[in-house]
Amino acid sequence: MSFAERSAGLPTAAKLLLILTAFLLPIGIALTLVGSRGIVDANAALQGRTEGQARAAAVSIESLIARNALALRVAANGALAQRGGDACERARSSLSIAPAVVNSFELETPEGTPVCSNGRVGASRISMRRSPPMLSLPVPR
Repeated sequence: MSFAERSAGLPTAAKLLLILTAFLLPIGIALTLVGSRGIVDANAALQGRTEGQARAAAVSIESLIARNALALRVAANGALAQRGGDACERARSSLSIAPAVVNSFELETPEGTPVCSNGRVGASRISMRRSPPMLSLPVPR
């Protein structure tokens, strides 16, 4: 039995539905493929933007930490360079004029013995004889 014989018994509406489906199905498949490729491209662009923002945030945090460490070093060196008087008070007054710098600190001798402190300082015992390490954050993919 041929297609013409089988379709002869169908109503006209069913014939039109079959013909339109045969023509529109390939177009729908092509549009689905194009749309999915566009979504993949958009996701890749968003991922690249997110990675760029993560790098910028890491650099900003690293700069903030470096600025605070530098301000603390300068204040401590200035306070300790002037013999006599209260070194902590001189460091505190030096840090009070610097904007956005942490005011909690502890001055120590090279051996690690605390000289004085201001604010709440934890027991970190970080050696300041060498430069601080670079801050690196993994960026998830």
